[in-house]
Amino acid sequence: MDIYDIELREIKVGGFNLEDIDGLCHVKSLPYLSVVRVVEGNYFFGLDNKNPEFTGEGGLFIAPSNRIQTIVHKINSNTGRMKADWIFIDASVNGSFSFDEVFIFPQRISVHMSVKWHEIFDEIKLVDNICDKKILGYRLIKLLISVGTEIPLFNNEDISVVCRYIRDNYSKNIKVKELADILNMSESNFYAVFKRYVGLSPISYINNCRLSAAAKLLICSQTKIKEVAARTGFKDPYYFSKVFHAKYGNSPKDYRELNRRFK
Repeated sequence: MDIYDIELREIKVGGFNLEDIDGLCHVKSLPYLSVVRVVEGNYFFGLDNKNPEFTGEGGLFIAPSNRIQTIVHKINSNTGRMKADWIFIDASVNGSFSFDEVFIFPQRISVHMSVKWHEIFDEIKLVDNICDKKILGYRLIKLLISVGTEIPLFNNEDISVVCRYIRDNYSKNIKVKELADILNMSESNFYAVFKRYVGLSPISYINNCRLSAAAKLLICSQTKIKEVAARTGFKDPYYFSKVFHAKYGNSPKDYRELNRRFK
């Protein structure tokens, strides 16, 4: 893909310093690309139930958005604590695709390779305005690109236009015919072309956009679950809960509670 624009749409920073979590296991998925560093203790971390690894104290792991993470927390045996920091980013490529739809990243950044990453983490904890946070966020994106591998999939500008339309209108009742009409295609031809380039059916891509937006609202707001469903394009809150659980492994209520404990 000819990358001509990367937009950092959102950045969040957090962390914890706790004593009561040795052996605690989380299986979860987040709507953000997560970069997490271990200051004290250790993580045993894997994606999609495959190839779990220890980060090592001072190491980092990278978790793409909407992937199943298995995380086991291990305290530092000397201090009795575990301390970790994270940066969540939501970035788009060429106005259409999520940053981590376009690149594959290594699961772990080892301690001896992590100096520049630690510099960003240390600096971002000290800034108190969004401009400085975004500057550091772009530095982090640059590091991610340096260790990432581009996926040779998203090479169709027409499909980029459709994906941008979906991201701008996911809360509406989007029909496949409406998307096909944008490219003057039949529904069947459009369906085949979209799935070839994106790897998902149009409906699956729409639902992924909706569910990702819903997950962000659950983590970052007090919006009632019924309203979260309505605002992200789900008319039926029961159907919303069903598809949300299928994707994220928790009900919307449990997902909200789980991901707020470590804020």
